[in-house]
Amino acid sequence: MKTEAEEWLTRAEEDLEALSELKSERTPSVVASLAHQAIEKTLKAVWIELGREPPMVHDLELLWSEIESSVAQSPQTDDFADVFFEINDYGVQARYPELAVPPQYARDAVVLALRVCGYLKLWLTNQTA
Repeated sequence: MKTEAEEWLTRAEEDLEALSELKSERTPSVVASLAHQAIEKTLKAVWIELGREPPMVHDLELLWSEIESSVAQSPQTDDFADVFFEINDYGVQARYPELAVPPQYARDAVVLALRVCGYLKLWLTNQTA
């Protein structure tokens, strides 16, 4: 794996580790935002591994749509677009008090982030095998 892709992936893994320490009931907006960040950073690692410069955006749907055909080789990726649609707003929504994230949505975001990041990490690892 390219060094820069590893750096992005390390940052994503830090977000996922922090998620394991947080409580969705107490800090749902923080949890949802970190789930979004973990996916975003993992997607940017994929961009780098594909030899592309990731754009400075936080839009998961855009990041995925530009690399989907290169990565989507499994039925697991079929619903990633739905995942990104669901989580995309947490990159911004979680920052505003009037747009608070309910605890259940935060819990769901963690599950989705773990699944997506796990799959993409495996894909990245297999690129160097």
